[in-house]
Amino acid sequence: MKPFYSFRRPWTLSWLLLLCLSACMFDRGDDNFVQVDPTPHEENIGDILYSFYAGAYYPLVDTLWLTDHEYLYIKFSNGKVKSFEIRIDGISSPYDGSSRPITSDNLAGGPHALEITATVGSGTTSLADQSGLETFKHSYHYVLMIGKKNFQPQITSIRQADGTIKLSWNKYPYGDFQAYKIRKADGRADLFSPYRELTVTDQNQTTLEDHTYVGGWIGYTLVVDQGGKFLPSGEQLSQFPYQPRMRLSAENNSLQLSWDQAPYYKNIKFMSASRGTEQLAANIDKDKLSIDLGETAPVFGEVADYSLVLYADVEDPGKIPEDKISITTQLTVGAPVPTFKDVVYNEANDVYYFVNLQFYHNDFPDGIYKLDKDLNIIDSTTAYSAYYDDDARLMQSPDGIHLYAVREYLITEIDQSNLTFPKYGGPAGGFQLDGMAASNNNLFVYTTNGSNANVNILDFATGQDVASVPSAGPAHISPDGQYFITGAKLYHANGGSYALKSTLPYANVRYVHFLAHEQKLLISTDAQVIVYDYAGDTELTRYAYSTGQNEEPGFNEHTLEYTSAKTSFELLSIRDGSIRSVPIRRRYAYPKYYAEGNYLFTSLQTGFALKLH
Repeated sequence: MKPFYSFRRPWTLSWLLLLCLSACMFDRGDDNFVQVDPTPHEENIGDILYSFYAGAYYPLVDTLWLTDHEYLYIKFSNGKVKSFEIRIDGISSPYDGSSRPITSDNLAGGPHALEITATVGSGTTSLADQSGLETFKHSYHYVLMIGKKNFQPQITSIRQADGTIKLSWNKYPYGDFQAYKIRKADGRADLFSPYRELTVTDQNQTTLEDHTYVGGWIGYTLVVDQGGKFLPSGEQLSQFPYQPRMRLSAENNSLQLSWDQAPYYKNIKFMSASRGTEQLAANIDKDKLSIDLGETAPVFGEVADYSLVLYADVEDPGKIPEDKISITTQLTVGAPVPTFKDVVYNEANDVYYFVNLQFYHNDFPDGIYKLDKDLNIIDSTTAYSAYYDDDARLMQSPDGIHLYAVREYLITEIDQSNLTFPKYGGPAGGFQLDGMAASNNNLFVYTTNGSNANVNILDFATGQDVASVPSAGPAHISPDGQYFITGAKLYHANGGSYALKSTLPYANVRYVHFLAHEQKLLISTDAQVIVYDYAGDTELTRYAYSTGQNEEPGFNEHTLEYTSAKTSFELLSIRDGSIRSVPIRRRYAYPKYYAEGNYLFTSLQTGFALKLH
């Protein structure tokens, strides 16, 4: 509002002064007088400031808000203000600037007219002005609101985009705005914990990029500075997980440590890397995604703790703990994959399936994971969890059409298109997870628990057993469900059940497996690996090869290799008998190793895959 001026010269006193000066002067020449511009100088008006509780003072714009138990103080800065008067709704206020502030006492809620009239020195430099007697009036009109504002600050979105973190909030609509303050602290912090504050002074700006976030749980709070009063929003907890997928690989006989770029890479000033307590590299450029360690690669399964530390691009590092984030994982040579209890390769769709059940901490939630041929996760579900046990197996029909997750008391069919579970079932009693297999037509061979175990054939469609024989060793079923074997005893379908076809001439059988796409049966003993034509009841090939009791024998259908985990992982080709050996870390049969598709897998705190083919 345009100020109103009233100019007053004390004429009577000025004339008396003039007469006195004339009487004392012998020479009344013009040199003794100065002509002045009689217009009052507006720069003498000064600036009106206000404060609550006589703390910091702020410029008064148009509207003041006052609630119960608040005290309002007014003062002028700059200019030549002699005094001022405050009127509320035309009534003079007893305000004296110190002991008697403005309060809401005796004022009804809602708007009130606030008028501040200052008496200001004219600034004309006349004799009367210099004597402090020549003044003018300057008035401003404001609105004084009694009561609370109809506004609550709110952070409306926090998202990661374009290499940083972006926040949005609702606009503060009133004229006492001074600043938006975005406070960020540890998400578990209390009121006395350190925080970092980001300030926006443009009232119309309701977005901000937080270039200081480098990870972890952060609590964001929006605080509106209303000229000494601070109106906070509720705290918004946010986290933008970063799985760097650190990995070790051997390149040109040198060990490389690499990782994926952080989604908020613009916020990083630099990085460092360490192994245990040994620092591997400092001041790594934020755009760099690997370092050369210049070392020989460890054997597969030999792990160490590797850490990647991200430092925020701030001028005062360490103000809050989240200015530095450390991510640690166990690594061995190979690519990281989800933690798992079992893994299978589906050749028909060229994908890998993992099942993960853990009672203890691991890097991936319990569930089923689907990975493409390059081991990128393309689908997952956490609906499969460790309710009462933490062990499970995956199995599929030889043609790859049917996929199952199996626990000790339950078989769960998995729809591969969306990882849902259309059917559950299983035998009435428990069964051993190892040595269970499925045919293409929903028949399962399984071994019951107990010292006098049986090998049974379950029809998954009906939930009924169709055959049961005493266990003679490892068991498997043919792709068409017409044959099954336990130990050296081969059974053939006979009507609605099965009959013993022959007892094969092999002792100390360690492993049996019907090939998926040929009428062949693989049998391993303590000293030999045999390929057998089960339909023609004829041995085709045998290789001298020893398999111990705890060497986890298996078969990779994709490469037609019999596998065994010794001090190294060995792969025997049943095409030509050649043996490939991969160094592994092995101690008391732990960890386990699985050759599936083109990779050798093992699972620790994180799963790992070493490419074989």
